[in-house]
Amino acid sequence: MVLVPSASQDRPSSTKRENLASNLLAQELHLAQEDMANIALFERSAREVSPEGLAPA
Repeated sequence: MVLVPSASQDRPSSTKRENLASNLLAQELHLAQEDMANIALFERSAREVSPEGLAPA
């Protein structure tokens, strides 16, 4: 089986124009190896952030 990303997975999107502009700029973000290593240490079995009303726990 071959999985092909949908259009929404290969480019930033948003329903709000101002958010889309910000999301497009995120494509230019570059992280240092040290930053990537620190991110890799995050706990993956639970949510890091859970804003009330945004999503179920």
